[in-house]
Amino acid sequence: MTSSSPRGAARGKPGLASPAGNGGKPPGAATARYGLVEHEIDERAIRLFADRGFAGTSLQDIADALGITRPALYYYVKSKDELLARLAADVAGGSAAQIAELAARPDLDAAGQFRPADARVAALAVIGMGNWVACWFDPGRDSAGAVAGQLADMALAAVQHAGQGTANGDGPAVALAMLRQDLDHLERLLDL
Repeated sequence: MTSSSPRGAARGKPGLASPAGNGGKPPGAATARYGLVEHEIDERAIRLFADRGFAGTSLQDIADALGITRPALYYYVKSKDELLARLAADVAGGSAAQIAELAARPDLDAAGQFRPADARVAALAVIGMGNWVACWFDPGRDSAGAVAGQLADMALAAVQHAGQGTANGDGPAVALAMLRQDLDHLERLLDL
């Protein structure tokens, strides 16, 4: 195979060979190598997207950063959009999984401070709120600390029961409000 073949090895980079040519090693070695190459592609793409922006980065730029040909890169990635979707899914999926794991622990909300909510939706909403900061944040106008504080307050307010964090957080009115939220959540789950 030539180095311009999609399954070919990268020129001068034996570690970036495709899993098809595993040199007689056990099948697991090819799979592990494929995973390592995908990871390296992701890392280089993240750096390039951060430096140049998504629109300013081509698959050729990513291939050049890896020291491989663009056809070799197509073995691992079909398009730049697919690569971006994979990167976004990794970030969002990992965070959502961590939130779901924490939400499943009954010992973390013994005080009833959090409203019942779909952990995945809550995690993705908070992540989305944070991800958009890069689009509008202006260091000449906005204070990073102030923006971070306000976003943290807003994220917490989105998952807390009504009345939490206020001086009058106890009493029948707050308990009724929490009960109404719980009933609303139950009705949504039951599709009533």
